[in-house]
Amino acid sequence: MSDARWAVPDDVIWVDAEGATFVLDTRVRDPRPQRLDGGGILIWDLLTARPRTIDELVDEIAAATGAPESEIRGGTAPFLERMAHLGYVERR
Repeated sequence: MSDARWAVPDDVIWVDAEGATFVLDTRVRDPRPQRLDGGGILIWDLLTARPRTIDELVDEIAAATGAPESEIRGGTAPFLERMAHLGYVERR
């Protein structure tokens, strides 16, 4: 797997409310909040603590949830790519 670390840019803000996390990119003129839930919240919480590789994310989520690593890996990369496309995370 890649050694690229994924991180939350400094211009992205978030709030936890009603069992979900809402993220907002303050760099855009009319930002629209993105709602995260389920596994997205787990990934987000880890990334807001410090940048991580996909392997680190998978290992830590598997340890926390007991879910199979193959299942976690299958959802993690697409989630990160989508969030990067929206500007909420970046590769470093």
